[in-house]
Amino acid sequence: MIEFDETDTADGPSEQGPADEFVIRGRKISGDPETVSGREKRTPATAAEFTEATDAVLSVPGVHAVRWRQYTPYFNDGEPCEFSVNELEVRFSPLDNEEDERGDYEDGFVDSYSFNYLRKDGELTELSDEHFAALTKATTEWQRLYADEVCRRNFGDHSTVTATLEGFDVEFYDHE
Repeated sequence: MIEFDETDTADGPSEQGPADEFVIRGRKISGDPETVSGREKRTPATAAEFTEATDAVLSVPGVHAVRWRQYTPYFNDGEPCEFSVNELEVRFSPLDNEEDERGDYEDGFVDSYSFNYLRKDGELTELSDEHFAALTKATTEWQRLYADEVCRRNFGDHSTVTATLEGFDVEFYDHE
């Protein structure tokens, strides 16, 4: 059996609890563990940070719901297939309004790229200039978060998640 002293660990000996069950103890970790497959360095978000960022988008007047898809691709041209959370989409009309056909799926959910163009074309009348600026800031912050682990653990793989201030609705997402 190999024995280590306290200097061989990042944080010394401690009892493991449920929150740190994935922390490796008793061995040095060197290199750059926050960089994965050449991606930019990002610190994983906590569940509280994720919820706060989601609520910030949902609290913008004129926003009724947000949605995103999350999954592990089945094939990635020889690259590792890694779970990820896709772009946030925003709904500017109530969920029960079936007449709103905006967005790529004509279901009322619009991604940030599209709502910028809708705004420029005068088609996004639900938001004042002030609220549009708040929405842009909030969606940018939400996208900046590295919330993959929070989302995977709470909503599963291959999921479409629709969030409102009341809660989250999760549906299976079939993708290719």
